[in-house]
Amino acid sequence: MNAATFGFLFIGICLNALAQLLLKAGTNAVGAIHLTAENWFATGLKLATQLPIIGGLSCYVISVVVWIIGLSRVDVTIAYPLLSLGYVINAIGAWYYLGEAISAQRLLAIGVIIIGVILLTRSWTSEKTYYINKGIFKNWSCWVPNVYAMDIEHHRNEIGHF
Repeated sequence: MNAATFGFLFIGICLNALAQLLLKAGTNAVGAIHLTAENWFATGLKLATQLPIIGGLSCYVISVVVWIIGLSRVDVTIAYPLLSLGYVINAIGAWYYLGEAISAQRLLAIGVIIIGVILLTRSWTSEKTYYINKGIFKNWSCWVPNVYAMDIEHHRNEIGHF
């Protein structure tokens, strides 16, 4: 995975985490929500006019656009697990901005997530490099035209040798 691809995915993840923090800040301003038949409209209107909630929803929309760009450049089996970085970012943001507690067990879990993401991103690069160097992709385009040929060309350009 090159730096630009990781950048798009990471920005999408950060925007998604920011959206969660803003939505929580908005609900904190409103208080606990207890919907009834009588108050659902007034409650919805109150939520819809909270600037943090509007900001959070905007972050979600932008994060989807950025995420799609990143997803177009990498396997979903790599991209989707990277979303777990959102848990890390969110936990730190909730602690720093919202005053939420982070226990030792949560810190350990965050460490495990970080190690997993590092292993995941490194495995993608080494697997693709291994298969390309061994020539496994070389003749795939004759079996499934265009799809694998484009994949091979992408990896040739990304890794710089073949």
